[in-house]
Amino acid sequence: MKENTPILGKKFSMEVGNTVVNKVIYRPTLERFKRFYDIIKTKPWFDNYNFTVLGSFPNILNGNKQWETWDVDLVITSNSKQLNYSEIKVMLNECSQVALEECSIFIDLCFNLDFNFSFLNEKGLYKIWEDEVNFKEIKEKYKLNILSHLLYIKRDNIIVTPWHKKPGKEIIKGLWKRQYNYPSNKHIKRLQQKSNKIKYDPPINIKTFFK
Repeated sequence: MKENTPILGKKFSMEVGNTVVNKVIYRPTLERFKRFYDIIKTKPWFDNYNFTVLGSFPNILNGNKQWETWDVDLVITSNSKQLNYSEIKVMLNECSQVALEECSIFIDLCFNLDFNFSFLNEKGLYKIWEDEVNFKEIKEKYKLNILSHLLYIKRDNIIVTPWHKKPGKEIIKGLWKRQYNYPSNKHIKRLQQKSNKIKYDPPINIKTFFK
């Protein structure tokens, strides 16, 4: 193996919602993510929702890969204004289960109550990924309301997320409403380190991508 060649898979014990595995988890690829998509599109809830990938994985889907990643950031929204919370909880849990058990990848997913991607682009937030920016001037963050089926994620029996400390409001048993700030400190820190050498592709609606 050449020096700096990325590790493609590593054995972890992971607890994500109702799913617990002890197996090799792989870096997500187009092929593994397509397998995930082909499975979830057979689910009875699939047509009721939109699925949008953002962050670093759109680069991999587009073949513009500039780095390796261990997860896929997936935001899910409803096609209806009438939300079925029980179905949303089932959908989130099943997506996590399919990703880990059947595709051996980790997908960081949530249901977003007010995440409008056209609004995001109109406001120029994705310009952060594309243009040279004075990062000290990034002061305004957008508070996004999300639903999550997770109180925490455990990796090798250690909680690696802090959400259980401030779980938000439990809408129904096992489904929590929380706020997420965008852009996150992680996004800004990464871009400060990489400067304008790094570019994030815009979000991708996976139903359109795989049509």
